[in-house]
This record gives sequence, C-alpha cells and structure tokens, in this order.
Amino acid sequence: MTVPAWTPDGQAELRARRRTQAFATQLAATRALVGFGERDEHLVAATRDVVAAAAGDVAEQFYAHLLAHRETASAFTQADGRIDRELVAARHDSLRAWLVNAVEAPLDERLAAQLAGIARVHTGRGTGKGARVKARYMVAAMSFLQTSLIAVLGVSGLDADALLETVSAWNKLLMIHLDLFLAVYGGAGGTAHWY
Repeated sequence: MTVPAWTPDGQAELRARRRTQAFATQLAATRALVGFGERDEHLVAATRDVVAAAAGDVAEQFYAHLLAHRETASAFTQADGRIDRELVAARHDSLRAWLVNAVEAPLDERLAAQLAGIARVHTGRGTGKGARVKARYMVAAMSFLQTSLIAVLGVSGLDADALLETVSAWNKLLMIHLDLFLAVYGGAGGTAHWY
C-alpha cells in the first residue's frame, strides 16, 4: 500500500476504505428496508433504453426548474449575478450520467463509493466547482426526478399494471440513492446545511 504524501500516518486511506464499506453496508440495509428485490432490479433494468434516451431532457427540465427559482438559482450564479452556464452544463451532464448509471450499476460497494462522492460534492467537501447544496434541495430534487421518471415511463408503452410496478421499483431505487446522499450530509458536521 502506498502512503499518500499528505498523510504521515497512512490512516487517511484506511479511514476512506472504512467509510466506503460502511456506506456499502448502509446501501444494503436500505435496499432491504425499502424492499428493493430482484424483480425491482429487472424492472429498472428493462427501462434502460427509455431512461437513457430521456435522461438529457430530464436533466434539461430539472435545471430549468432550479434556475426558475431564486433560492436554487443562486447555486449557479456568478459574483456578477449572471448564471454560470458552464457550471449548469457540467451539472446537466452529471445528472444525465447519474440517471443512466442508476439503471446500470449494481447496488454494491463501488456504487456506494460513487454515491458518497456525489454527496460530498453537494456538501461542498468534494472536488470541483459549485456551491454547497442544502440537503432539503436534495430531497426536493429527488421528488422532481421521481415525477419526471413517472412522465417518461408513462409514455413508454407499459400497461397500467407494469407501469405501476416499474414506477414503484424506480422510487425504491431513488430512495436508496437519497438515503446514501443524506448519510454523507449527516456525517458532514458543520459543513453541510440541512435547511
């Protein structure tokens, strides 16, 4: 094991590994708690093409919605008051990629690490450009995305029973993701803003 130069005792890497394992354990526990089973996995996986095709439009609608509200638009506003279009475009691409990844990625330690990284960025502790995002906006964002996915799946040709079952599977999956995001917020101490 190579010890990072910035950690004289080499403990940072070990702590990071333990955090990732803890997040993976939480992910598995939340999966069981919300009842996301193999059938749900198959239902979500079956929507891959539909969701991938609509992910860009969903992201576009999402960021248009955020920019239409002063309190959320401020996260994308430069010092001179103009919207940082480069930041919005980068976040748009990230959201689109996350939606597609949600379909494809198994609920495992690797995904737990990815989701924790996404949450760290939103708490202001990660790398990259952007303002801290309050946890309540993460909850509101997930609600917006659930509604958007219902609209996408609603025109996908599924019959009413299959649509209900598929939407239910997606809602469970999104709650698993949200739970892990909020776990990172909860562990952020004074750096995260819940409300």
